Amino acid sequence: MIELPRHLAQALSAEQQERKRRNMTWQAVQEEVLTRIHDGHWPEGELIPTEAELAT
Repeated sequence: MIELPRHLAQALSAEQQERKRRNMTWQAVQEEVLTRIHDGHWPEGELIPTEAELAT
């Protein structure tokens, strides 16, 4: 197996994550938001980020 240089592997990984984000349906977004709430990413009583904040 060929091992890519770290910076190249990270760039490819970032590209894959960006592609995944662009292909998300509203159901996938809902699932991700609920997962973050359940995991405590956003504490109880705190407002979740706006759509524009989540998109960045």
